[in-house]
Amino acid sequence: MADQTPTRSAQAEVLREEAIALCKRAGWSPQCIGTERFKIGVSEIYEELRCLQKVCCVDISEELIECCRKHQQWSPLFEDVEARIALFRGETNKAELIWSDLLNHQSETMHRIADQSLRALSTKRDSGEQLVDDVLQALDRNQQHLVDQMLYEAVMASSDFNDPFFVSALDIVSRSRSKPEHWPWNRELLIDQLMLTLFEQQLLAWDNHVE
Repeated sequence: MADQTPTRSAQAEVLREEAIALCKRAGWSPQCIGTERFKIGVSEIYEELRCLQKVCCVDISEELIECCRKHQQWSPLFEDVEARIALFRGETNKAELIWSDLLNHQSETMHRIADQSLRALSTKRDSGEQLVDDVLQALDRNQQHLVDQMLYEAVMASSDFNDPFFVSALDIVSRSRSKPEHWPWNRELLIDQLMLTLFEQQLLAWDNHVE
């Protein structure tokens, strides 16, 4: 009886067809998949993911990655893409976890990518720049609870409330919130009001801990 198992080339063809259909359904014209400029399968899909990353099309990227996972055609580079998607969505801890796992990958290339990404993330976090990015992403998705949590954690961890990035995050959040009809349009007053709210939450947390 002949072996009915699809060949690797046949599997790659099926993956390509499904990936192209997926892109078209999402309104995206494939820039790499099916162009014959890249090796069929994982290689051309990874190049497509790089194109999508440039225009921040994370939803299509996630669908393409899931498509590859379903067809069991995988590259550790997809894990790096997943980390960058998580970072874009404000899920910094998830991105950090993925890159940390990749540090143990047998591929020297993946180890280098993960190490560089974690170093860059650490630099942005230490400077406060990552807080601003995370706040903007959370506001864009209307995740107000997450914004409040991030600001509260920043207050608890901060030793310099005049840090430019910290103040910038407060400014962004304060401007995003609705104001009473006769609220004076003064940036510093808005920030001060937000800081007072955060300090009250901190005191309440301490009181509850003592009790």
